[in-house]
This record gives sequence, structure tokens and C-alpha cells, in this order.
Amino acid sequence: MEHLSKLQHLEIVDLGDNLLEDIQGVGALSSLLSLKLDKNQIGSLEGLPPLPNLQLLDLSTNKLAAINTLQHPMLMYLSVNNNQLEALPDLSACTNLKAIRASGNKLTTTTSVVGLRQLELIDMSLNAISELKLGDLPYLATLELSGNKLKDVAGLSGSLPMLTSCQLKENAIADVRNMDHMAGLVALQDLALAGCPVCEVGQFRNFVHAVRPQLATLDGEPYAEEDMDAPPPPPEPEPEPDEAVEE
Repeated sequence: MEHLSKLQHLEIVDLGDNLLEDIQGVGALSSLLSLKLDKNQIGSLEGLPPLPNLQLLDLSTNKLAAINTLQHPMLMYLSVNNNQLEALPDLSACTNLKAIRASGNKLTTTTSVVGLRQLELIDMSLNAISELKLGDLPYLATLELSGNKLKDVAGLSGSLPMLTSCQLKENAIADVRNMDHMAGLVALQDLALAGCPVCEVGQFRNFVHAVRPQLATLDGEPYAEEDMDAPPPPPEPEPEPDEAVEE
């Protein structure tokens, strides 16, 4: 890495699958378009200034516990899969972002994507997300939130006119009335809720059909004829257990 900074005109750098612990020298490469640093031992992005031309940044499978901010105005693809992040960085300067992959971290909220109106793909699966906020994302086509702690999906009530695939498997969604929040997802074709408690509600698929009859698949299967019957009144959700009172 010691001579890397001398290569001023480099546009593509792939240093994946090494034992790097820092990124010294990379910040001097102002012509970079693509930077892959996946599968290393990087614990900090200290020394990475704004890169004016950077379009792809892959930091997957490192040891990052925090990233304060990313200021790469042309960035379109960001991957931070399999780190230890409890929050995504401030991405407000990355107004051209089209894809964020942040699976396998410790995230608790999706608020970091609000305002990133060019997004087409969000993957925040296998985290600890309990707060779903997306705002208006006019180009979002794929939303992957499986393996989190979501209890409701009110965040899907925003303007998501291009959303075609929504993966919500293995969450804590239990109230079938959550399906009403999907009424505005006019382009939705593929919805997955397998492993959520709501799937155990009687005639669950009928409730989904009543809200989104145009789905191509629900949990990987097309609607059956019996799924198209009008659902019964939704059951009242079971009250959550009271927290133990300390004596």
C-alpha cells in the first residue's frame, strides 16, 4: 500500500480479500471510480476524504463499528455488509446513491435512507431493526428487511410507486392490520412474510389479497382460489406482556 498514493490516475482499485487494517494511501486517489475493500480487517475509515468521482464503495466483511459520514457526491453503490455497525453514516451528501447493502450489522432503524430519492435497492436484512422509516423513494424497486425486529410496517405508507419486491421474513409482525399499510404499493409483485407471527392468523393470505390482489407471489406462491375470498374481520392483537415490576 505504501506506493499506492503515487498512482494518481487510478480509477479502479480492488484490494478485497486481504489483511488490511487501514486505508492509508487510498485517500490520495482522487480519480477513483470504484474502490473494493471487502474481506479485510479494516476498523476505521480515517484518512478517506471526499472522493469526487467515486461511484462504488465496497466495505463488506470488515470490522467497522462506526462510520461518521460519507461525502462522495457521485457514489451510486455502497456495501457495508457483515460489519458491526449500529448505525449507518450520514449519507446526505450522497444524493446519487442507487443501492445500499448493509446486511449482517447491528442496525436498529432505517432512517438513514430518508431523503435519498435515487435509491433503487435497500438491503438491511439480518440486523436488529425495529423502526421502519423510508420517506418518499420514487425509484425504490427492492426492499430487503428479513431477519429483523419489525412489529409494524407503517413505514411502507410513504410514496414507493416502483417497489416490486418486499422481503420481510423472520420479523415480529403479528397484527394482520399491518397489511393495510401496503395499500399504496401499486407495483408490488413479490411479498415475503414467512416466519412472522402474522402468518399464523387464520386466512392470512386472504387479508393480503384484499389489500394487494395483484401480487404475483406471496411467500413464493401465487394466490390460490381460496385466498381470494373476502377475509373475516381482523382479530384483535394480543396485548404485549407487562414488564416485570422491580420490587
